[in-house]
Amino acid sequence: MVLYSFPKAHETPNRPKYTLSPPKRTKSLRQKSVPLPVARVLATLMEGTWRLLKKQDAPLLSSARIKFLGLNLDYCIDKAKRELGYEPGVEFAEGMQGAVEWCRGEGML
Repeated sequence: MVLYSFPKAHETPNRPKYTLSPPKRTKSLRQKSVPLPVARVLATLMEGTWRLLKKQDAPLLSSARIKFLGLNLDYCIDKAKRELGYEPGVEFAEGMQGAVEWCRGEGML
């Protein structure tokens, strides 16, 4: 059994990154990295603190966010093209624009 994913149209290693609503910042943010074991400890401490303080909002760093950030969300459709002859109906940017317009029309954005 072979599984195929068709989430994006034209995947290339250097494809541009698309966002639905780019953040507007006056200052540029520097990227920082933290070793995974340290991040897990910090997340556990923050989650515990939030529970003790009975806060309703989620902490900035949580186990769920660490898990999400660790996922590989890049997909390639080359295998589907090669083995199934799949060709996307629209380009990625056009599809994203259509999705955003649909969400706005449904009152989701």
